[in-house]
Amino acid sequence: MISKWRKIVVIVLLLLGAGISGLLLFQHHGEGEAVAAVNQLCGEAQETGCNEVNQSVYSEVAGVPLAGLGIVFYSSMAILLLLALTAPAPAALAASWIVLLFLALALLVDLLLFALQAFAIGSFCKLCIATYALGGVSFALIWPVRKQKFPRKAMLETSGRLLMAGWLFSLLGLVAAVGAGEAALDLRETERALSILGDPGELLGSSTASSDGQAALESSDPFANLISSPVSTGGNEDLARQVETYKQQAVAARRQADELKKILDDPTKVNEYYVKKSMQEFEASDRLQFDLDGVPSKGASNAPVKIVEFFDYLCSHCRDLHKSMRFYLPMIKDRIQIFYKNYPLDPACNPNVKRRKSSGSCMLALGGICAAEQDRFSNYQDKVFAGLGRMPDVNSVTDIATQLGMDSSSFKKCMNSSQTLARLQAQIREGHDGGVSGTPTLFLNGRKLPHFKMWSKTANKELQRLGYPPLTTGH
Repeated sequence: MISKWRKIVVIVLLLLGAGISGLLLFQHHGEGEAVAAVNQLCGEAQETGCNEVNQSVYSEVAGVPLAGLGIVFYSSMAILLLLALTAPAPAALAASWIVLLFLALALLVDLLLFALQAFAIGSFCKLCIATYALGGVSFALIWPVRKQKFPRKAMLETSGRLLMAGWLFSLLGLVAAVGAGEAALDLRETERALSILGDPGELLGSSTASSDGQAALESSDPFANLISSPVSTGGNEDLARQVETYKQQAVAARRQADELKKILDDPTKVNEYYVKKSMQEFEASDRLQFDLDGVPSKGASNAPVKIVEFFDYLCSHCRDLHKSMRFYLPMIKDRIQIFYKNYPLDPACNPNVKRRKSSGSCMLALGGICAAEQDRFSNYQDKVFAGLGRMPDVNSVTDIATQLGMDSSSFKKCMNSSQTLARLQAQIREGHDGGVSGTPTLFLNGRKLPHFKMWSKTANKELQRLGYPPLTTGH
C-alpha cells in the first residue's frame, strides 16, 4: 500500500494538471486574460508553440477540445484518490490501481500528442508538455502500488461499491460542468467573431493607446521653457526675429501637442484617429485587378462592393471572420460580393512561407477548389471551419466531400490533378504579388485593407462614394 503522503502529492499534481488544462481551454477559445497568461509563459510571439498547437487541427477530438478532456481526466483522478484517502484499505488499494492504469493509458496518449507536435505541427506547447510531465511524475509516485495484487473482491464489497459510485457521480458532474463551460466559451468566441462588424478602432485597443499616449505627454513639456523664458539677443535685430520665429513655431507645436493629448484622453477620438488613419492608407493604395474567373463567391454578382479575401482554412482569424460573415452577409448580399482565394500558410505549396504555420492547409485549399467544381464550396468551407479533428490528408478531405454529398471519385481525382495544384499556385502568386503576407487579407474594390477588421467601416465609405445607402451592422 502506498503511503498517504504520496497520494496527497499525486492529488496536488493532478489538480495542477487540471488547472493548466483549464488555462489552455480558455486560451483555445481566445479569452483575453488566458491568451495573455499563455503568451507570458510560452512566449509573446503570435506564432508561439502554445498558440500553434492549441489552434491546430489536433487540438480537438470530434469537436471537443483536448484541454477540456484534460480537465475531466486530471480532476477525476484527483477525486478518486481523495475518496481513497478515507476508504477502507482494500477499496483504497483498488482506487490506487485504477488511477495507475488510467495514468499509464494517459502516458501513451501523451506520447502520441508529443509526436504530433514534433512531426505534424512542428511546434511545441510548453504548457501541454508540462501536463505530460505532471502525469508522468504522478505515475511514478503511484507505481509502487503494483507490488500488491488488484483486490477484485473489494470492488464487490459495500465500501468498494460506495467509492466507485461516488467517483462515477463526480465524473458525471465534471463532464456536465466542463460541457456547459465549453458551450459558454464557444458562445463567447462566436460573439467576439461577430464583434468584427463593430468599430475597428475599438478593436485595435484604443484604451491602451490612450493611457500610454497620455502618460507620455504628461511626463514632459518640451515647449514650456522655450516659450516662456526670455532670450537675450544683445540688440541684434536679425537674431531677435529668428528667436521670435522659433517661439511661434514652438507655440504651434504646443497647440498640436495639446490637440493630440485631447484625442488620447478620449477613447472615442482615439477610435476616430485609427479609423481616419486606416482610411487614408486605404485611399492612398493602388487598385489591383484580380483574376476572378471561376473563383467561388457569396453575394450578388451586381453588388457595388467587391471584396477579395485571401484566406487559410486553418487560420483562427479567418474562422472568426467566416463566422461573422455567415451571420451578416445574408442581410447585405445585394451590396457586397465576396470572392474567396486561397493563401495557405503552409510551405508544402506556398514558397513564400518559410516556417510551417498551418500544416495541412494546402490539402484543404485543394479540396476547396475541387468542392467549388461540384458547387459545394460554401458547404465545404462551413464544414472545415467548424473543425476537422484530425490532420488533413487526401482521405480525410475526401471524407468531408463524401459527407457533403459530393462524388468522391471525381473529388479525389480533382485533388490529385496537376491542374488543381496549378490553380492553387496561381492564387498564391497573385496574393503574394498583391502584398499578402498573412491571413485573412482583404481587398475592397481592388484596394488592400490595412486591417481586416476595417472592412465594414471601409465598405460603408465606398458605398457612400458610389451613392448607395450604408450597411447596417446592428451596432
